[in-house]
Amino acid sequence: MIAAAGGIGLSRCDGGTTVIPDFSTLTAEQAAQFREHVVGREDARLADLARWVAATTGPLDALDGSIDSIEALWVWFLKFRASKFPGVPDGPRPSVLIEMSKAPPKLREYWRSQYVAETMQHYLFRVVRRVDPGARWAVQPDPASEEFQRTVIVTGGRSVDITSPIMTMAMIAHIGVVLVDEPTKLQENFLHYFGWSDDVPAVAPGPSVLAPYLEQPVVALDDPRRQPPVFEQVAGRAVEKRGEGGVPAPAKAEKVATTPDETAPLSDLILASQGSELENLESAKPISATSVATTMKKLGFVDAEGKRISAAKLRAPEGQFVLGNDLVLVETIAAGGRLRALMVQPINIKKDAWGEVFAAFVALAVKQRLRFASEDEF
Repeated sequence: MIAAAGGIGLSRCDGGTTVIPDFSTLTAEQAAQFREHVVGREDARLADLARWVAATTGPLDALDGSIDSIEALWVWFLKFRASKFPGVPDGPRPSVLIEMSKAPPKLREYWRSQYVAETMQHYLFRVVRRVDPGARWAVQPDPASEEFQRTVIVTGGRSVDITSPIMTMAMIAHIGVVLVDEPTKLQENFLHYFGWSDDVPAVAPGPSVLAPYLEQPVVALDDPRRQPPVFEQVAGRAVEKRGEGGVPAPAKAEKVATTPDETAPLSDLILASQGSELENLESAKPISATSVATTMKKLGFVDAEGKRISAAKLRAPEGQFVLGNDLVLVETIAAGGRLRALMVQPINIKKDAWGEVFAAFVALAVKQRLRFASEDEF
């Protein structure tokens, strides 16, 4: 959670970029250690958030842990970002890094953005706890899961990685893509990930979750509660490394692009489910034609006859859809009446305009937990 790609894919995680550390390489003990860090830093991070909101005359009273309050939180974040995160120091780095293959613009501001977004996940956890008081932070133990050994929120039999989606949303906002500027975008994604979109839990308004944290003493930046364990890869496995106190070192250096390269030719890209094989996309796990159609409609794609896109058209074999005068061509791969993959081909589009198209498919990949990558990176 956001990032994107010449290839998009978090290390064994839902769409994004490279996540550091690569949790799939950690030992069970190391994964548990990281979970303990997340739990241990929570009060300090919520106190940070409370002070940032209060100092910017933000919606402190509205942040009551209700689902409706998530909209107020995201609107505040977008304004906070526009003001360049006043009061957020340059020193702290996020415990999890959504890594770009090249330095993002306004690097210091990017670090602040990621740190604030990571902090906001603790507020979202409090929202979950209002729905389910038994919700908890846990390590995802299933090797078959895309979230293997990540610290996830467990509630109602579901485990959810909320870290990468919100940090990826912050990344997309940082590079200036308007797709995440909708006030309800974070709330929509939150409900989607927890499976509550069709039956939103009723959570009554209450007192501010954050206001009590204003009374807590400030936790110093070098306090052990703030310091994540740092891991590096040695001989094919992750080992603990103490020091630096900042971003965990990469356990795998799988580099992917996160913004369209301004100098390289634009690459053809593929959108498909995680784990799909390039040579056998017809047998790939189906992806939501309805969600894809919604994204493509917003961008202005039409079919070969100039007519509106529909989910049914995307499920038909060998469909072709265009944006503008052949600016971007999308070809579908469908089988068994289900959409399996898209081939997205920039043909005659300026790179700044391509950035909007690119980011829209990135956001779709993040929300639907798909992979968006070039053939070479697939």
